[in-house]
Amino acid sequence: MGSHNKTVDEQSASSDREWLIELISNERRRITIRALKGHDCRTPLNAVVNEIVTSEDGYGDGRHNSVRVSLKQNHIPKLVDHDIIQYDEESDTIATASNYSLAVDILDYISYRSAYSEPNDRTEVPITFESGASRSETDSRAFTFSEAASDPETDQKQRFSSSPFSLTLIVLLWAVLLTLLLTLVLSVAVFNVT
Repeated sequence: MGSHNKTVDEQSASSDREWLIELISNERRRITIRALKGHDCRTPLNAVVNEIVTSEDGYGDGRHNSVRVSLKQNHIPKLVDHDIIQYDEESDTIATASNYSLAVDILDYISYRSAYSEPNDRTEVPITFESGASRSETDSRAFTFSEAASDPETDQKQRFSSSPFSLTLIVLLWAVLLTLLLTLVLSVAVFNVT
């Protein structure tokens, strides 16, 4: 009988990992979660839409309506269903829910691990570094993500570009790293609970 309970517990832990990985695997959901960080009150959905559009476009122009529809029809229901956020349709605002801090802790852990890993643990990929809106002044050199982020001369409007193959490789490596880290964190959390 004890082995049956263990199997049920293992299935439950696996299920918990799957929904968390699914939820934070999408950039728009991560931005939505981070937009509420530090806010004790409700946040207007338009503020989150603006943050996503700015993040995706770099300028904040265009696609507000499509991002808003995407959030309301796809991402917000998933976050609400798993008690990460609350959505008030009447006031068109979002707020934190009971599982919000768990999602933020995992995102913070992943960010921390990415920023403070040893240089040999990071994959260095040659990419083109462009400063500001000027595309004529490029400095082609190898950066790691944390080096680029910690460079004091960089700002939020900087862009990275590379060949489609390199970008695909970067995204694939990042997804594998994210999955491994989440599996490790959730395994440790489940082990500590039992």
